[in-house]
Amino acid sequence: MPHLDSEHLLLLALGERLLGSDDLEHLRTCAACQSEYDTLTAVAKIGAASREVADLPAPPARVWDRIMAEVRTGDAQSVAVAAPAPSPEQGTRAEQGTRAEQETSAEEDAQPAPVIPLPRKQPLQGWRRTALVAAAAAVIGVVGTIGANDVAERANEPVVTAQTDLAAYGDTPPAAHGLARVLTKDGTTQLHVHVADLPSSNGFYEVWLIDPDTLQMISLGTIGTQSDVILPLPSTVDLSAYRLVDVSAEPVDGNPAHSGRSLLRGLL
Repeated sequence: MPHLDSEHLLLLALGERLLGSDDLEHLRTCAACQSEYDTLTAVAKIGAASREVADLPAPPARVWDRIMAEVRTGDAQSVAVAAPAPSPEQGTRAEQGTRAEQETSAEEDAQPAPVIPLPRKQPLQGWRRTALVAAAAAVIGVVGTIGANDVAERANEPVVTAQTDLAAYGDTPPAAHGLARVLTKDGTTQLHVHVADLPSSNGFYEVWLIDPDTLQMISLGTIGTQSDVILPLPSTVDLSAYRLVDVSAEPVDGNPAHSGRSLLRGLL
């Protein structure tokens, strides 16, 4: 059966077109198109999660040179083949021709043998998909940070389902800041917390989830001396309720309760 147009699949993966009922039915019955659509969709998701690296330097020219070289390798070029030499039988008939036919001009004798162009072959499907993935990555701005060969590996990374900037709270110095992201992969959920320029503490820093409506709190763990930490989220936590991320300064007093000194906060 005919496959979906590759440009159409690319636009669907980038969200520039909506999946129609005909598209869904075709993808359900065509493994090749479904595989190509899944690959392009994975690249689009990587790009959406990589917008913060947009300020990195542009990739060197050799990156695109290598991509285009690979694409061209899979594309058979038009070739020219010399016309075959006359057979002995044809030569005999020529000798029996009239003298006028045998005495062709020197200019005609000097003409090169005609060339016959072979039909151009269609590019191989694998190279076609490589070009499409590279194009999709260029559109969403991730070619500078990952190579085309890294797409499959990046597709296995966790998906960011929620995030918030962490801002200085209370009397915390304004320079203190951070970022909290909810990561989901293989049915598990984690909270990645990044902090910077926190005021010094004689104790430790602790991460909490707070329900702003009831002020109930859940301790997720400590940051310690690191600027980044990934903490598991219990499956029973309702993030639509416990949506306030809090980083507190805690003394070493054996009391598991919140100290009341919040340094950073952000609403998921």
